[in-house]
Amino acid sequence: LAGRADDLDIPDLKTAWASPSIRYDRCQEAGQVTLAGIADMFGLASYASAGSSIRRIRQRMEEEGGFTELVNYILLDLTP
Repeated sequence: LAGRADDLDIPDLKTAWASPSIRYDRCQEAGQVTLAGIADMFGLASYASAGSSIRRIRQRMEEEGGFTELVNYILLDLTP
């Protein structure tokens, strides 16, 4: 499967990946990184900033099926 972002014709895929909130969520979900670790990694003021961003992304994923698919394509792009 050629699941690279450059090979996929999905509107806003690169824009979505640029979203820090999606990066925070993927770090926590796939990388098991703590909120404090995410805050430190990305230079956030506190772990609460990462937590609220992740909460909003997960809520959006629950509400919008297309958004969940977009996040799944991002994961494909990150898979070696």
